[in-house]
Amino acid sequence: MTSGVIGLLWALIQYSIIAKITIRGGGEASESDNLTGGNDEETLKRLEEIYNAIVEGAESFLRAEYQVCFVFICIFSLVILVLVSWGTGWDAARGLFTAIAFLLGAITSMASGYLGMKVAVFSNVRTTLAAQKSGWTLCFNTAFRAGAVMGFALCGLGMIMLYLTMLAYRVHYKEPEDWIYLNECITGYGLGGSVIAMFGRVGGGIYTKAADGTSHF
Repeated sequence: MTSGVIGLLWALIQYSIIAKITIRGGGEASESDNLTGGNDEETLKRLEEIYNAIVEGAESFLRAEYQVCFVFICIFSLVILVLVSWGTGWDAARGLFTAIAFLLGAITSMASGYLGMKVAVFSNVRTTLAAQKSGWTLCFNTAFRAGAVMGFALCGLGMIMLYLTMLAYRVHYKEPEDWIYLNECITGYGLGGSVIAMFGRVGGGIYTKAADGTSHF
């Protein structure tokens, strides 16, 4: 639990550092100052237009993808409920807990994916501006911190949700000899996260390939 909270706080710190880099304004470039001083006004305007278009496209893509994902995980959770209950001699509690863990894992993965997309889009334009300055330190640090936000937030959120879920399940599985059933139910959490990751990999690949193809016309 503590490690998860620390991970979320570290992700927040990295995001706050990136957010200090503004798109417009003047001044000497540094990690906490504006990076647009001396840049052509028309170039900056075009950069903002591209940035806003990417934001709109990313939002539309995630909205459409997650609508499909939500329907899928609801149906698949019912399948898990029936199959696990049947496979354990119609132990409804184990089937229900596994299905709930699956839903929690999927929702956590969806939240992490949305956060990752938002941070990536938010950071891309700032990395572009940082790359226009001499040297590679500022550019690299901006991109690296953007990745750190997603990585630490995903791990932190996952650990917190998993810990709270196991605490809740211990209300039912009180005795140590029953904890093996608790662990079996928790496996649904990993399955839920993996399913959404698969959707993100396939759907995101199709989305980016379509964007690449459109850019050629």
